[in-house]
Amino acid sequence: MIKKIYNKYHEIIQYAIFGIITVIINLLLYKVLLILKCPYIASNVISYVIASILSYFFNLKYVFHAEILPFRNESIRVLKYFSVRIFSIILDNGLLIVAVEVFKFDKFYSKFPISVLVILITYIFNKTILKKKEGAV
Repeated sequence: MIKKIYNKYHEIIQYAIFGIITVIINLLLYKVLLILKCPYIASNVISYVIASILSYFFNLKYVFHAEILPFRNESIRVLKYFSVRIFSIILDNGLLIVAVEVFKFDKFYSKFPISVLVILITYIFNKTILKKKEGAV
């Protein structure tokens, strides 16, 4: 029964596992940068970029089981993926600014619920960009 459930939701489970790993990397880098007195938005951008690069490879290989494409095609896929990430970092920064500046929430702890929301939104977009098409080689 557990195997049946896993098989049915394998992709979502894998995405969640690697999403958690990526979020941990993002949050740890963000915290280190805050400790080093880097402004919180700059810390967020730096940690997000590094985590996004890692996430691309995690999703490509382990979640969507996609192959590296020839240079031109892979370049297009990378541009699409990071276009979604640009949207995501804008959303992430916007929510972070509202949480910190408007609601006076802690710069670090406000990242947790924001990260969950951004993960859900980017999953939908990433799936359409990275997922191996049926019948594709």
